[in-house]
Amino acid sequence: MNSGPIAAKRMKEVGVNLPLYSLSLDKNIIASANGAYDGLVYLTFLTPKTGFEKRYKENFGVDIDIGGDSAYDAVMLLAEAMKETRSTDTEKIQEYLNGIKSYDGVSGKLVSDGKGGFTKEPITMEINNGEPIKLEK
Repeated sequence: MNSGPIAAKRMKEVGVNLPLYSLSLDKNIIASANGAYDGLVYLTFLTPKTGFEKRYKENFGVDIDIGGDSAYDAVMLLAEAMKETRSTDTEKIQEYLNGIKSYDGVSGKLVSDGKGGFTKEPITMEINNGEPIKLEK
């Protein structure tokens, strides 16, 4: 069980009115806070493009969850590497992946560090009436 909603509700009950911050939250955790997370600001890497998010919901009947879009991109990068190298040899795949500078995936623009790692910018969200709203930079 996630203790964040419990703590937020208790703080609200006793009148503690401090800003709340967190890292990636999902809709279930937000809902379990019963409004106590309103005003909470958090970062998330769940940044699916609208078309992908819609297709995911249509295909699986549920909203995409944290990591779903990034996992899809990881599989697509691996498939691309296997196709381009015409190999499943891990060293050839690693060499190919290390040569990618950036990748425009369903989760956004991934930037390579040239050593097998890919990163992307998180987005900042704020809970407003129980709903996550993207904050503009």
